[in-house]
Amino acid sequence: MENEALKDALRDILHQRSKISQKQEEVKDAIKALAERFDRKPAEINKIIGYIEKEQEKGGVIADARALLDEAEGML
Repeated sequence: MENEALKDALRDILHQRSKISQKQEEVKDAIKALAERFDRKPAEINKIIGYIEKEQEKGGVIADARALLDEAEGML
């Protein structure tokens, strides 16, 4: 009985992982399509998304990055 419960739990986890993998592929495809539509590289879209996510989580991330870039530019 306990062995069956373990098998069921493992199958459930494997199913969840499969769904996550499918969603990751969908997101990857959506990013690629967006990049093509706006003549950008997928890496640029991912970077923008990353900044937005960090900004939403913590706040001030974009301003901090901008300040560092301005400082670096001033050193050129």
